[in-house]
Order: sequence, then C-alpha cells, then structure tokens
Amino acid sequence: STIDKKFSIIPLPYFEAASNAFIDSLSISIKGLSDSLQYYYWTGYKDEVEKASVFELPIIIKEPTDIFAYAMDSDSNKSPIIRAHYAKADPNRKIELKTTYADRYAGGGDRALIDGLLGGDDFRTGFWQGYQGADLEFTVDLGSIKPISYIALNCLQDAGSWIWLPSTVQFELSDDNINFILVGQSDNELPLDLMESTTQAMGVRMRRQGRYVRVTAKTIGTCPAWHPGAGGDAWIFADELVVE
Repeated sequence: STIDKKFSIIPLPYFEAASNAFIDSLSISIKGLSDSLQYYYWTGYKDEVEKASVFELPIIIKEPTDIFAYAMDSDSNKSPIIRAHYAKADPNRKIELKTTYADRYAGGGDRALIDGLLGGDDFRTGFWQGYQGADLEFTVDLGSIKPISYIALNCLQDAGSWIWLPSTVQFELSDDNINFILVGQSDNELPLDLMESTTQAMGVRMRRQGRYVRVTAKTIGTCPAWHPGAGGDAWIFADELVVE
C-alpha cells in the first residue's frame, strides 16, 4: 500500500573489513540484510552526501578515512546513514606491554594503544583496552629519534562500571631503551565520583627528542568506600598513546 511504502523501514547496511586499523591498505565492503537493496557510499564528511556512489566493488583505502553509507530500495526509500572510521597506523611504531590486558577488553590486540583508533565514551565499543587491579606500563618504540612536543595517553572514566582515570600518568624518554629520563607527569583532575562516562587525554607538552616513550599509568587501586563495588579492583581503560 501507499502507506506501507511511505513508512518503509530500510534496514541499515554495515561495513565489513579485516580491522578498523591498517598499515598499508585496507579493503572495505558494504553488506546488508537484503539482496534487493542498493548501497551508496562516500568518504569525507557526512554532509557531502551528493558525492555518494553505488557500491559495486570493494573499496580500497590507503589513508585514514571516514566512510559513510546508506541503503536504498527500489522505491528510493533510504536507510539512516552509517559511518565508520578507519585509521592508518604508523608501521614504524612498536609497543612492548609490561602489563597484561583483560582478554574481554583487548581493544584489538597488542597494538591497540598505537593503532590510531579512539574508543569514544562507551567502554564496550571494542576499541578500549582494559586493565584491572594493576598499573598500566608500556614502552613505545617510535622507530627512530624524533622531536617531540606532546605526549598523551587517552583514558576513560566510567565510575559506574568500576573504571577510573589513572591517578597519574608519567612519561619518560630514551634514545637507547636503557637510560630513561622523566619528562612529565599528568595528574587526574576529575572527581572520583563523576559518574558520567568521560574521556580524557592525560598528557604533557615539551620540547624534547627521543625514540622510546615509556608510560606508567597509576591505578587508583580499589573502588572507593562510597562506591557499590567498594574494595574491588578498579579498572584502567586506555585506547591510544598520542605522540606529536
């Protein structure tokens, strides 16, 4: 009926790729629940919908990309627009984790903190790496000695889920991965009882150079006495180390 067509609900398409982060190139496909729908996509910004092209072959990207898509039926009814971000990781960067992350909050694996992907305000997105009851310690090899003006660890606070920002994050630099010097410390300034999910880049500015960046994020320890989980081991959630 006309009414049925007017109020047709077109199911959302979805993107399919090996990962949301890549080093050289990445192949992206658009799929959906119905073979009768046609899919349109574009890259850049959401309001550039006039750039949309029909999806026919896998999309190959070689640079960081925001991609948008929608599904359309034979009556030109459209689904809402979906978006995905794909990050290009620096192939020269390597990470050595001294702390073991929780299997269920792996954030994509061992390279999660250097893959260029941010997790957003929800710890369940799959991009956050979670550590419970321990300080987070790791060292990143930048591949060569580089000038550095800013280092930050992006972290999450979601107190209702036992996740707090680190009490402090210390940053050390080295040219040889043996002799490190402390170049700065970022202290948490958010109240522990802030229950709203919040992300924070805990970082420091400097004029330095170095190849190895050692990061130590200190846990608050256990959930505070006023918290429903009082005495339980608190979590640290981090999604990316930013080095500029």
